[in-house]
Amino acid sequence: MRRVRANGTEPHADRAPALRIWNVPTLKQLWNIPYLLPVALLGAVLPDFDTIWFLFIDQGAIHYNRYWVHIPPFWAMVVLVVLPAMAVGARGYLGTACVFSAALLMHLLLDTVSGGILWGAWFSDHLCSLVTVPAPTIAIGCCPFYCTGALCQNC
Repeated sequence: MRRVRANGTEPHADRAPALRIWNVPTLKQLWNIPYLLPVALLGAVLPDFDTIWFLFIDQGAIHYNRYWVHIPPFWAMVVLVVLPAMAVGARGYLGTACVFSAALLMHLLLDTVSGGILWGAWFSDHLCSLVTVPAPTIAIGCCPFYCTGALCQNC
């Protein structure tokens, strides 16, 4: 039975309906993407797999943000080839590929804040970053804990 006010209107008819998050169609579609979370995590972490090469094989000879996994034009070419191919051939995994690409792009954007990324790769070898964090300068022979000499004999 519907409740009606004395003036003929329904209660709370003057208020806007509350937004229910499951009524947003894009979120419904997002939850239907197969392997959403593992693919997003893999896309977000994949550029840092070069750290293994950087530490154990290259031993720091080249800055790790100069490897191919940290070069945005490389990933732009991959996305421009893979996404249309998936749209034609494997349409069911197109959303998964988009989530992977978005997570990878987010990683590169966040590395741009202070890490430096080769956004102009193939045209410039300048690492672009928004903020430069200076390396700490410690005098040789001084304690890295900045003590006054009372705690250790190095100062």
